[in-house]
Amino acid sequence: MTMNSFEDNGRAFSVQTVNTSYSGPPLSQAVRPEGLALLIDQAARSVYTVSNNRGLTPAQWAVLRYLKRARNTDPTMMGLVRYQKIAPATASETISLLVKRGLLEKERDPNDRRQFLLRLTDDAEALMEHDPLLQLSDALAEMDEGTLNCMADGLERVLFKIVGAPGEKPPETSPARPGQQGD
Repeated sequence: MTMNSFEDNGRAFSVQTVNTSYSGPPLSQAVRPEGLALLIDQAARSVYTVSNNRGLTPAQWAVLRYLKRARNTDPTMMGLVRYQKIAPATASETISLLVKRGLLEKERDPNDRRQFLLRLTDDAEALMEHDPLLQLSDALAEMDEGTLNCMADGLERVLFKIVGAPGEKPPETSPARPGQQGD
């Protein structure tokens, strides 16, 4: 691990970085479900390790990503809870920390005074240019369309199997499909 410091928009950050080079199973094992699960886990951990950059946790990055995409649909705590399938208390705590850091603003929803609309601040918008998920996106951009479609189909099915309710149909929309709700 290495500790680095930097300044971004006049704010000082200390960052702990970890070597994230591939250390998963041999690629020949990846075609088996267990091997593929290990590769997915390794890829996710690599993004999460990198996501400690800029002083944010993976959960905080996830909130910023959701609000960037949901600004015109459901930019509320409950929208985040539904999308991420997390507890309201967890969402509330993460949102409070981001408000304190000056990355989110809350304002009462004029249509429902019980709710708050959440908005990214200019600092958060600037920070999103350094989203560690962009590294994963860049790596995926190097793949052909057929591979990307197969990966999207498979990962959508896996995700639905893990977090979908019994008897529930998979959603018609996906962040992996251009032109669909949530883009």
